[in-house]
Order: sequence, then C-alpha cells, then structure tokens
Amino acid sequence: MVIRKAEIKDQYAITKYLDKYLRRDWFETRKRLLTFLKFYNCHVAFDKDKLIGFSVVQKNGLMIRLLIIPEYRGMGVGGRMLRESKPQIIRCKTDQSTGDPSAFYEKHGYFAQGERIGRKKNIQLMLKKL
Repeated sequence: MVIRKAEIKDQYAITKYLDKYLRRDWFETRKRLLTFLKFYNCHVAFDKDKLIGFSVVQKNGLMIRLLIIPEYRGMGVGGRMLRESKPQIIRCKTDQSTGDPSAFYEKHGYFAQGERIGRKKNIQLMLKKL
C-alpha cells in the first residue's frame, strides 16, 4: 500500500472512486474536486493500482474528508492517512450510510467538541487531544 500527496493527475481515479463508493452520501463536482487538489492538503492511498482512500484537509487544519473503501476498513489505512495529513480538527459526518466514524477518530486521539451542528445535526467537530 502506498499513501502519498494527491496530484491533479489523480482526479479521474478519485472521481471514479467517489462515484462508486460514496454516491449515497454526497456528490463532489469536478470543479470542487479540482479546488481540493490545487489548494488543499489531499492524500490518496493505493493498493497496487486500486485507489482505496482519499483525504482532504483545508489549510486551517480542518479535515473535511477521510474516505476509505469498506473492504479496506480496519486494516490501518485510515490511521496512516490521519498521520500523513495531520488534521487538527475533523468535520465528522455522523449519519453516513457506512456508519458513524466518531469512534474511529476517538481511537486516534480526537474528541467531540460541542454540540452537533448542521441542518440535520449530523456534523460533529472533533479536536486533536494535546
């Protein structure tokens, strides 16, 4: 497995990945994905030629995406991507079709901060323990 900074050339693989695994939870436009790749701290994880993970951390240290395909969860991919991307705050969507990832982030040293936010009260901000 290889984890590295995402590049513009990864756009097609990331789009295909998002469409296949995450369409039920959200849709990412090509323009927004390009903004992520150009201006944010993005990482990709590959198992040979297969994209298995994608993360996005804004310049202010806020992680807005950490996506690992289901068959690779529990194998250390997400933890490695957290260490590579070093977010200080995580925007955790608690009602994803694949479950609530809060326990995963807690296991990696983050804690829930304040009340859940968002229109559906499904967003929990999580901070890195010092």
